[in-house]
Amino acid sequence: MKTFLLQGNSRQNPINLRIENDLLQRLQKIADIKQIPYQTLLKQFVAERVYEEEKREKIIT
Repeated sequence: MKTFLLQGNSRQNPINLRIENDLLQRLQKIADIKQIPYQTLLKQFVAERVYEEEKREKIIT
């Protein structure tokens, strides 16, 4: 999986996220298949989506 996290300040902030049980179970299943923690997979998914939106909105090129 390609990494879309930006270099620089890598400090992480804890957040609370309410997510439906079904979606969480699906995420955990994918994470199990990839043999990574589901929180890591979620961060990767969010980073990829933010990157795509930044490209679409021409925030980055």
